[in-house]
Amino acid sequence: MCAAPEAPGPPFVEVVAALYVGAAGILVQQRPAHVSQPLAWEFPGGKVDPGESPEQALRRECQEELGVEVEVGPLAYTQRHAYPEKIIRLRLYHVRLRGTGTPAPLAACQLAYLQPQQLRPEAFCAADAPILAALRDGSLVAGAWS
Repeated sequence: MCAAPEAPGPPFVEVVAALYVGAAGILVQQRPAHVSQPLAWEFPGGKVDPGESPEQALRRECQEELGVEVEVGPLAYTQRHAYPEKIIRLRLYHVRLRGTGTPAPLAACQLAYLQPQQLRPEAFCAADAPILAALRDGSLVAGAWS
């Protein structure tokens, strides 16, 4: 008797995100209503395209989503998260703005600058929960890139 073939698992997706700290706090954005996890808050960023490095992807995503050029700094946090439809590896990098541009919500409902204690996990994408906890307890320091 032959065993049934195993069903393929959910796809694996590489994701990058920006940890940008402005004068008013940590920059976050609200997802549009028509995408997965509608209206959840997240750090700016997105998928790494084939052939791109994570740093290249983050520069592209910040240009597309925020209309700004960034300098990508050190990796601040990395983790894997399993959603029902996909498994992601999320890499959060410190970033600095280059030039004189100001972030704008080009691909999001709105942007906000929040202090670590204002980062409520229930309002964010589930994959961000460990990052939010690390920012709130001080084990990840926003703006620590010098």
